[in-house]
Parts: sequence; C-alpha cells; structure tokens
Amino acid sequence: MKKIIYGSLTNVIPLNEEIVASEETNDIDKYIYLKCRILTCDEPNGNGDYMPTEEVKKSYKTFIGKIVDYNHDTNIVIGKIIDAIFVEGKNGEKNSVDIIMKIQKEPPAESSEEYKTFYKQIISRIENGELNKSSMEAYAEKGECSYCHAVFTFQEPCEHITKYMNAKIKADNGEEVYIYRIDRDLTFVGAGIVENPADKKATVKK
Repeated sequence: MKKIIYGSLTNVIPLNEEIVASEETNDIDKYIYLKCRILTCDEPNGNGDYMPTEEVKKSYKTFIGKIVDYNHDTNIVIGKIIDAIFVEGKNGEKNSVDIIMKIQKEPPAESSEEYKTFYKQIISRIENGELNKSSMEAYAEKGECSYCHAVFTFQEPCEHITKYMNAKIKADNGEEVYIYRIDRDLTFVGAGIVENPADKKATVKK
C-alpha cells in the first residue's frame, strides 16, 4: 500500500484573462482559475519532506488532470489541475512548481443542502482571498534518510525516520541534526486548498 504525502504548501492567486483564454474557455462565470506555487524544491517542508529538483523535474507534469480538494478531503472535490510549470529559482531562490487550478463555483446539483451551503462557503472564502493556501498531494515509491542516507520503501523506513522525522537528534559528535525524508520516484495525485500551510516561506505571486 502506497502512502500519500501532504505538504509543501503555498498561496494561490486568480489568473489573468489571457491564461483563461489559453484554456479555450468562456466559462469564468462557472469557474475560478487560480495559479499557485504548489511546492518548493531542495528544502524540507513543515512535514519533514524534502523533494530534490531532479526528482521533481521528472514528475511535476503528473499534477495535470488531477483533483483539487478542500483541506485534503477527497470527499470535497472542488476542481482539477489543468497545467503545471517548473519554475527555475533566481537570485538564490529555490526551484519550485506552479500549477493552474480550475475551481467549480457551484456544488454538484445532487448534493445535499447542507453540503451545498458548506461548498459555497469555501468558494466565497477563495474569492475574497481568505482561503488562499494550497498543498500538494503525492506518492513516493522510495525515501532516503537525511541522516544515515538509508534508502527504503515507505513501508520500511529506517529507525531515524520512524522515530525522529521532522525533529532534531543529537549526533555522535554532540551536534544537533534535523531529520527529514528525501522523497524519490514521485507521482503527484492532486492538490488541496487548505487552511494551514507547511511551507511558511511561500507567498502570493504578483
């Protein structure tokens, strides 16, 4: 059984009309088009996952066509991903990935009244800028420990990852060392618009 990874979170902004037009749509009354930075390469996020540039470059296009949900709840699907762009970092910035989301403004017609009310609250918060963070959803076939550099499947991590991932331990030389997991052989399976971001450095694109 594969384990899904959540994290590397950032902010979202509406796309301009040129990008909407490039999707060959005239449906901005039905959809919200958002562009967001979905992950940052080469640094551990708030969950202790580190995604190397070389792994992300091989896999970032797997975002395309996948779902967008609310707060990583796949029972609350609000849209889909229609494009993904690898962004080379400049002036010392890390490489990253942007995605384009197509968010459905109205809930499914067959939904309960309670769900429709909740769904419309989510959309309203997106439109007014209150709900403006997103998070990647991914599988990794393998992981590597940042401390001992053991390579493992997600079902059989090393002792350091099992006990200390996203925490510090004291190394043999007495220094404190932060333990994180380097994720390899990635497949991106979706994105969530979320309440609590893990990537605290992420900012709205302007």
